[in-house]
Amino acid sequence: MRSHAAALLLVAASLIAPPIGFVPTVREDNEEFAPPKLLESPPAVYPKGREDEDLHPTIVLLVTINAEGELTDIEVEHGFDEDFDQAAIGAVRRWKFAPARYGEQPIASRVHVAVHFELPHFDLHGPRGAVRHPVDARLADDSENESPVPSMVLEQPAFSASGEAERARLRAEDRGAIDLTLEGDALRRTPVQDGGSLLMRAPGLFVSRAEGDAVADSLMLRGFDADHGQDIELTLQGLPINQPSHIHGQGYADLNFIIPEVVHRLRVIEGVYDPRQGDFAVAGSADFELGVARRGIHFDSRAGSFRSFRQVAILAPKNADTGSFAAADFRRTRGFGLNRAGQSGRIMGQWVLSRGSKESRILGSFHAGRTDLAGVLRLDDIESGAVDYYDVYPTASTRAQSANTMRAELAFFHDVRFENEANASVSAALRYQRFGIFQNYTGFTQRSSEDPSWVGRGDLIDQSQDHLGLVFQARYRAQRFSLGDWLSGHAEIGMQGRADRVDQKQNLIEAPQMRVWDHRRDATISALNIGIYADLDLRFGERFSLRGGVRADLLGYDVEDRLAHRIPYGRPERHLEGARTTALGAAIGPRIAAEIKAHERLRFIAAYGEGFRSPDAMLLGEGERAPFTKVRSADLGARVQPHDAIGVMASGFITQLSDDVYFDATEGRL
Repeated sequence: MRSHAAALLLVAASLIAPPIGFVPTVREDNEEFAPPKLLESPPAVYPKGREDEDLHPTIVLLVTINAEGELTDIEVEHGFDEDFDQAAIGAVRRWKFAPARYGEQPIASRVHVAVHFELPHFDLHGPRGAVRHPVDARLADDSENESPVPSMVLEQPAFSASGEAERARLRAEDRGAIDLTLEGDALRRTPVQDGGSLLMRAPGLFVSRAEGDAVADSLMLRGFDADHGQDIELTLQGLPINQPSHIHGQGYADLNFIIPEVVHRLRVIEGVYDPRQGDFAVAGSADFELGVARRGIHFDSRAGSFRSFRQVAILAPKNADTGSFAAADFRRTRGFGLNRAGQSGRIMGQWVLSRGSKESRILGSFHAGRTDLAGVLRLDDIESGAVDYYDVYPTASTRAQSANTMRAELAFFHDVRFENEANASVSAALRYQRFGIFQNYTGFTQRSSEDPSWVGRGDLIDQSQDHLGLVFQARYRAQRFSLGDWLSGHAEIGMQGRADRVDQKQNLIEAPQMRVWDHRRDATISALNIGIYADLDLRFGERFSLRGGVRADLLGYDVEDRLAHRIPYGRPERHLEGARTTALGAAIGPRIAAEIKAHERLRFIAAYGEGFRSPDAMLLGEGERAPFTKVRSADLGARVQPHDAIGVMASGFITQLSDDVYFDATEGRL
């Protein structure tokens, strides 16, 4: 033992947080769960210069161990102060583990570790009050060829530690040169306020909030200006967030309903190389997975500049699964300039109904927000000093700019694990979303189509939308097959069904009376998306792997446009206004990724994929074959991990689109 320190190191792992001495139970299908095994445990060093304080703190750490037995993340769950917390982390980083297992399969796990500091009493016989015992049989290697690891414990330990195994991933990941997973400290190094802020943790993904809390973030990835989501597929535990044919922009994806403190894992894929990626995966995809590792009841209040305030409350019962929680969030701000005040609130709750080989979860979320908008300013007006950069034009039309949103969702998830790594998943969601925005991009230039003499009343565009959606997904991953030592793998099939009904309106509004002076859109859109994919995960020996398959999507539309074929002002009526159109189209494309493992810490990846972006249904003609935007993407890259805590990803890519969209200021949308 090193000088000036003695440490009590207790580790246990199980499917549910148990007391010390608990022997892990087996799963419902009798496949034995084995916790990680402690191979080496160098002791902690008592912080230098703190010996005279006679402190005896216990630091509780939440340690993540991957399927290779490597420490990938350490969180301080119950700390004391910076010196002791860092001493405990430094000690645990030197530990060596064998990974947890389900049967013969190594899996990732989370383990609670308690490090207790004591000042030793030195004599010729070792520390008083302590005896040496062999390591706990559950943490020692059963092999007779390896000697047991010594452990020092107090005769009457007053602290119990426990852990929770992370489920093995249901399907293979690492689908391209840049396929990144963030969790734990990587997501929470600095405070964040919403789901969009979490995306900024991913290298290369840029997020900005140009229109306040009630409007979706503006996103950019791989040089693509995705606006509010048109080029990035966003999902919550696999369920799509993007809204097709949205009145404010195709693929609109508002992440403001997500409470960042309950996001357990974030996966970002650059490119379209996974057959599971669907609509809007042009530049890539991002998926949010929910869970709360820090159990208990937590309140957090923050206040800041511009009279900003945020209150978060989280309930995560200690005897429940990591995926079980309830959280509420409220925030408000005056904004950093004129006409930028806003407030919003949200509730998210998820409960794990069953655990084991069959796991079920139910999720509910509610969100509402409203914000004032400053709108746009002409650059020459700012440069001339006519208006300040943080001002708003002093007219009723521009000061009336604002946005509001509401969202409610109920979702259900069910996963089943079979023998030999086979598994299946089913998920479904019902959601309602309401969006409205008042914005003026062109001043006073618009003329009414109802009466051309109506002009100069202010080009305040009123966009509103009601969206009701139903999503169903299912997938099955077959048992692992093997042809000797040179080939093994899995086959998987999956399907997705999505039905959307959208009611849209767009008018010109005269402020401050907020009366309508021109109708621009009044339509109902019914859309159906049916997708199916096949996926193979093949391993050729220890050095080469091939993953990929094919995806096909069929999209159908039925559009009732109540303002189509409008009769010009002053012309005789020869027909009634309105039209109904239908359209159908299919998109099919392969996705494949190959990986060469040149070294334990060096891998080379090549990938190719074809994806699509669905069209705005309002632009389709009767019987038209829906003109999808075709996406072709290729990557060549490498991953280097010079140290356990350092990883480097580099890639070169090319992405081609068959067509694209542009912003129309007179319509206030893409």
